[in-house]
Amino acid sequence: MHHLLIMEELGGNAWWFDRFLAQHIAIFYYFMTALMYTISPRMALQITFLNV
Repeated sequence: MHHLLIMEELGGNAWWFDRFLAQHIAIFYYFMTALMYTISPRMALQITFLNV
């Protein structure tokens, strides 16, 4: 969340399509991770911590 606020401060939210795309990718990522967690909690945690 913090990196998104920094991007907005730098002008990353100037175009509506950028905001639209970022929001929908975040929603997709959330549901993908939740689905993976129901299948295999270990796999979901590995995917989550790979992005850190």
